[in-house]
Amino acid sequence: MNDEKFYELNAISENIHTKFENLKEKGEIENIEYLIKNLLKKLPEKYSIEFSFNLSIFDSEREKSIEMLRVGINGLGNTAETYKFSESYKFNRYLVQGHIVEIPHNHCPNCWSEWDFKYLGSSCSDCGVTLGKEVKLLIDSNECPNCESGKISPKKPHCDNCDFIAEDDLVIWG
Repeated sequence: MNDEKFYELNAISENIHTKFENLKEKGEIENIEYLIKNLLKKLPEKYSIEFSFNLSIFDSEREKSIEMLRVGINGLGNTAETYKFSESYKFNRYLVQGHIVEIPHNHCPNCWSEWDFKYLGSSCSDCGVTLGKEVKLLIDSNECPNCESGKISPKKPHCDNCDFIAEDDLVIWG
């Protein structure tokens, strides 16, 4: 799947998020939230209930999926309190064995397995690629790929907001 299709999926996930927010604002899911709260009062603390909309893409050849969005309501054990949550994933660009791949940061750009914390020197547990060897992070702006709010550059590779360092062996500057 190419980057353009991921962008289309990202647009769908933004649409889903907006629709969920609209439903919540209009009170359209209050009944579901009420039912969840009532059940939570009857459950031991160790249980939680989640109502959510998810958007994922599945690759039948890789037999892997990538979750693009989770948005919904979660309630914790007998507190009868619920809260809204939203999870979407930042895309990073990588150079993988000569090919540019854009994929959510918490997945392997080679095989799609979950692979978070690539910067800590680990290899993908499924296909074995390593950041800095077969995989390089492509950086074409001054935005830190780790925290998204700090600034980095080839001359100042240490993020001014977090502990990320864009080391030459891990990144390619665009």
